[in-house]
Amino acid sequence: MNLKDYFLSRECSFPPNHPVNRSRTFAFQGFTLVELMVVMGIFTLLIATLAPAIQQCRESARRTQCLTRVGQIALAVQSYESSRRCFPSGTLGNEKTLPFEDNYFNEQSPGYWKRFQFTSGLAMIFPYLENSNALRDLHFLAFDIEHTLDDSLDATGNREFDSMLSLPGARPLAETQPSSFLYPSDDASSVDPPMITAGIQPVRYIPGQHGALAWINLYDESIESRFGISNYAACLGSGRMSPPSEGRGLMGCRTRIRASQAKDGLSKTVLLGETLGSIQSESKERLALTSWYWGAVARGRPGRFFDASLGSFGPEDPFLGNREAAGLLTFSAVHSDGIVFGFGDGHCALVDREIERDLFYASCDIADGDVR
Repeated sequence: MNLKDYFLSRECSFPPNHPVNRSRTFAFQGFTLVELMVVMGIFTLLIATLAPAIQQCRESARRTQCLTRVGQIALAVQSYESSRRCFPSGTLGNEKTLPFEDNYFNEQSPGYWKRFQFTSGLAMIFPYLENSNALRDLHFLAFDIEHTLDDSLDATGNREFDSMLSLPGARPLAETQPSSFLYPSDDASSVDPPMITAGIQPVRYIPGQHGALAWINLYDESIESRFGISNYAACLGSGRMSPPSEGRGLMGCRTRIRASQAKDGLSKTVLLGETLGSIQSESKERLALTSWYWGAVARGRPGRFFDASLGSFGPEDPFLGNREAAGLLTFSAVHSDGIVFGFGDGHCALVDREIERDLFYASCDIADGDVR
């Protein structure tokens, strides 16, 4: 047997205290409980430190997305204003704020809702955002601010169109869902709400009180399709009835506001903003969304949130809405610190959700004299 085979055939061993044995024993030892707890504590501390930073990065990304989206819509409005020399109407409803009960259920009233097109300002600027060919099948009366449905008569002298639903091309267009009007961080497109508001019209429920917004519910069992919705809404104004502005905004109801009429300055007058629709404050359930073609307007007032205990809408919240609670036909957003608005000069900004109420009212009106 040679020397190599001799060593290979022998079981090599070392004394218990030999350094080789100590190193082998150490190599096969696991973590002790104390060491594991220290490591877990370090990881917990790192996560606690990094989580707010990650959340801030996400929030910053959401704001950037929304600023970009609102900026695109505001730019389209600017293009419309440059070509037409006026801002588009927020909606082609009745231009006057009339008592609700006396008009909305009275077919003989000049304020009866079936007389109007209710085409939204977003629909008017749609050719400047996306493919203008989408409007080629739409009846010209849909965008005609000079005339109402009463002015279109058939050969026998009767009204040609019963309501806005019967205007050729209007309903198929309203059923589409333009991506330009969806909120990047909201799941509104996948929500199936009890109501999609449309046919929105300023009304006065109580004589002498502030104006409000009424709507026509187009989402019920008689309509098989779902209408496209919007996370952005034109500002009709503050909703105040005091002169000289009467609560009018740059995109009012059946208005053609020129830039020169914004006495407070275009850079200080709200053009449009974000909206989440209606969210119940207790259950966080989405109660309603707004149609982009027949809705997409809001008043510059804080929200009135649905109170489940009362079964009705409660008093106005002092702040603008968020994902916890949002009022119908008001401005709201998912951001924790504010809402993105577009202004008359085309710039966009994040407005603090807890903005002073009178200051926000002033920002929504075209000529109330407040230029803060």
